[in-house]
Amino acid sequence: MDWPGLVLSGDEGPKGADVVGRKGAGLFRLPDSWVPPLAAITTSAFKRYHAASLSKTRAISPSEILQATDQERLELWLACVRARSSDDVIVRSSGALEDLSSRGLLESRICAPDLVEVLRTASALWDRHISAFPAGTPTSASGPGSVALLIQPLLRTHARGHLSNERRIAEEARNWVYEVEPQTGQAGGRWGFRLRGSGPPLRGEPLRCPSKAALAKRLKEIAQFARQADGQRSHLEWVWDGERVWVVQWDAERAERGQPPGHVWLARRGGAPPPPNLRVLRSDPYREETAWPKVECVRAFSLCGLPTPSIYLLDDPGLLTSVAKGEIPESLQHDLGQLLRRPVVVRTDAKRGQNCSRELLPRSDAHTDLAGIAEFLTRIARQMATAGLQPDGYSFILHQFIPAPAAAFSYASPASSSVLVDGIWGSPDGLLCYPHDTFAVDVANDRLTRVLRCKEEYLDADAGGKWVRRRAGRPWDWRPSLTPTQVREIGRMSHRIAQRLGIPVRVMFFVGVARDRAGSDCLPWFSEPAEGVPDVTRETLAERFRKSVVVRNYDDLDLLRQLPAAQRSLRLKLRPDEELLRDRTFLTNVGNLASERGWHISLEGSILSHGYYILQRTGAPVHCADPYTPEPKREQFGKLVRDLIPVRIERHGEVVHLARCTGPELVRLLKAKAVEEALELAASESVASEMEEMADLQEVIAALCELIDRTEDDLHELTERKRKERGAFREGYVLVETKELPLVRTQRRADAALELLHVDGTERPSQHLEVRSKIGTAPAITSRPDGIYVPLVPPVGSGTTTKVRLAQPQVEVTVRYEPKEVVVSVGPLPPTASTPPLPLADVPTSDGADRPQEGSASAEGTSGQLPPADAAKCSCP
Repeated sequence: MDWPGLVLSGDEGPKGADVVGRKGAGLFRLPDSWVPPLAAITTSAFKRYHAASLSKTRAISPSEILQATDQERLELWLACVRARSSDDVIVRSSGALEDLSSRGLLESRICAPDLVEVLRTASALWDRHISAFPAGTPTSASGPGSVALLIQPLLRTHARGHLSNERRIAEEARNWVYEVEPQTGQAGGRWGFRLRGSGPPLRGEPLRCPSKAALAKRLKEIAQFARQADGQRSHLEWVWDGERVWVVQWDAERAERGQPPGHVWLARRGGAPPPPNLRVLRSDPYREETAWPKVECVRAFSLCGLPTPSIYLLDDPGLLTSVAKGEIPESLQHDLGQLLRRPVVVRTDAKRGQNCSRELLPRSDAHTDLAGIAEFLTRIARQMATAGLQPDGYSFILHQFIPAPAAAFSYASPASSSVLVDGIWGSPDGLLCYPHDTFAVDVANDRLTRVLRCKEEYLDADAGGKWVRRRAGRPWDWRPSLTPTQVREIGRMSHRIAQRLGIPVRVMFFVGVARDRAGSDCLPWFSEPAEGVPDVTRETLAERFRKSVVVRNYDDLDLLRQLPAAQRSLRLKLRPDEELLRDRTFLTNVGNLASERGWHISLEGSILSHGYYILQRTGAPVHCADPYTPEPKREQFGKLVRDLIPVRIERHGEVVHLARCTGPELVRLLKAKAVEEALELAASESVASEMEEMADLQEVIAALCELIDRTEDDLHELTERKRKERGAFREGYVLVETKELPLVRTQRRADAALELLHVDGTERPSQHLEVRSKIGTAPAITSRPDGIYVPLVPPVGSGTTTKVRLAQPQVEVTVRYEPKEVVVSVGPLPPTASTPPLPLADVPTSDGADRPQEGSASAEGTSGQLPPADAAKCSCP
């Protein structure tokens, strides 16, 4: 059907994507009062223009863009625009096949609101489209297809931005995000809201917005309309002119349902094949030390007691010399045939000190036939020879294909119990540039945090073993790539490796492997020393709205080099083709070009991957699109420490904040430190720990002596004098009780146990037989009207918990002594209390017998009590 060449707002008839393009179709579905006045030159006009342009024998006339009647209507429409405003108009391309993935692909231009200027601009836009998409003929599905043109007045802009609930933005459709683009002299921002319920139908009244404070409310109305009008998710663009909000674009998202990651291979993995009978390949070479770094990684895993893959090493210089000549000896063919019971992957390794980078060395696809492996071995061996490597300087590592639905990179340091883990569906090489999930796990307490991202694409293997880019689709795009159990296991393994090696490490894992192959479904594959804590630069909002160019291959690089040198503020989005994901030269060239031109690279891949470090070393500004920046774990102490403790902590990679005290303040701190060390000595349970605490206590005393201008000799002299006058503490005497002498003493028979004993001329006190029953008991916790009194000195021995029952209020107070603190908890009285609570008042008896005094309480604990001479007052609730 031949549609009219011009469609205006209010015209009857269809306004679908096949007529006005998808951009136009979205705008025509909105209320007229929400959209700036709109005229569309249809795809029918484009088809006529395209047919005329194929001959190229004459200039195309305006009538071949729009017929006379349509030109007249457009002229009248432009006159109305000029009457309302003296501003220009914008002519926007709207492709019939354009979708969210092709945003920014088509061009728009500004021109005067004049018919001749508009038609000239239309011709230029169509010419550019036809040259850019030669295959994009009106009936072709490649490219945006036929292109309509939208003409609208250029709005005065106080603010502009985006509104979206796309799956890549929000896991739930009711969650919306809106962004305000930064304008000259104004900051941008990003906010979100959640739509609750369906809400009443909107009548499409103008979106009045007199202030920026009302902007969020108007945007919620737009989101509500989009949800009511279309069950699909949406991405809208809006402009605020200071008085009204206008919608200038509405794109619907068509989310696809995906297949489970790895579904091609996981259904076929079966059981483990029998071990191969090999002649020249070395089986499990990590059993002994080698010169090959990747083999040494597996050796480290084995020494840590971790699961290890089955690998086979080809490092014989004679065989490699033959391979470089294109010859595959019969013995090697035999071994390759043995391994090919399952698809085989070949990796490359180089000795340390070789004149080549060991990052992203060549790796093959999963091969199922001898010819494919032979071609790879021959080609790479020749490349190594060309690069100047001798046959004894490199090797090939072969392993059977590992069908794993997910992969991970981790970062662990021996100085920290926290491990950073990036996970993704499919191959670990996808972490170079694809969106992924990030987890942080503390192996000391299993505490786990996570940031889930929409994983639109990932790297997978097809039925032939070739690595391919695959769409995740629902629900896999938002489903966590790693389970909590897997994250914790990866964290423990990574931390164990870092502790054994004594350095920070990055470790690669295959995740979800068959347990019968490795003993765990998390298989460590490769590790290397980390270059320190990743230093991340977050992509700013202003950078996110720069013009973006996706870089996939060398052709894209060549097109970028042709841009004028003055082209600035360009954003490179790195998405290499599958065969270039491990091409270090390609990544380096991208980084070098960005560094030369001042462009920034927007990286969606993992900061733990090789690609991140390769790009950083070029000097290019590498900005992470959505970095995970966890709040660092902080511990507050506020206590005096030995002078070298801060230095030791910094050597472990932690940041230390110090305060230095002198004079009287330091004296107070040292006295408190002496109490702390004495409490630690009291809690010690071995000779070694007791010696440690006594040494600490002696060091505190020495520092106090120096601070108060005394020497340790002065202290020693005072110690000797007091020993002579009052004795030492070596006999173990415990003062249980003293009693005044009576005014009248009754003469009794002398009892040797009560007399002063003189042995070897040393004066000793009398010994009471019941003394031991009074030692090591729980302290006397007493209750008084003004509070509960808890002894400051902790009990000696094991009785460290006391319970006090109070009548008013009816509660039970539990006092528990810890090594350096007292824990007081209050709870209801137990329902089965064996004894009634004692009253908190004097209750005299008729016979004059002693009763509990005011504030007394019954105490449950070990037998006996220590006198409450040293008591810490704790207020009672």
